[in-house]
Amino acid sequence: DIVDIFWLQGRIAVELVRRAAPKITDAELDRLAELTAALSIAVENGKPEDVENCEFEFHRVLNRLAESAKLAWFLNNATRYTPTRLYATDREWGRAAVRNHEELIDALVRDDIDAACELMKQQFTDGAERLIAHRASPS
Repeated sequence: DIVDIFWLQGRIAVELVRRAAPKITDAELDRLAELTAALSIAVENGKPEDVENCEFEFHRVLNRLAESAKLAWFLNNATRYTPTRLYATDREWGRAAVRNHEELIDALVRDDIDAACELMKQQFTDGAERLIAHRASPS
């Protein structure tokens, strides 16, 4: 189930970023950079609620740009199965998310849509792998 849910989320998120990339403006790129900086601070300060909020807002900026309300709706519903607090309290995940966001912004600046899509896919692959490892570890 984990693999399936994250596969679905990743497929939708990749399509949303593919649609958003040609429309992104400098102001939106600046907003993504601000959110990534805030995410980094939240990760380092161990503020899980702020981590969750920054991560949500980052993706919301991209999802709105795609102008695909139904896809964004499906993604939002699929993410309800994601234990966001698990990730938000994991500094290793947080630091990886910050790096991924920085690289994603760079790909968008370069207008490298394929790289942006691959980076988005990696976020969901990484999320699935971490959740599977967490569930497999003795508690």
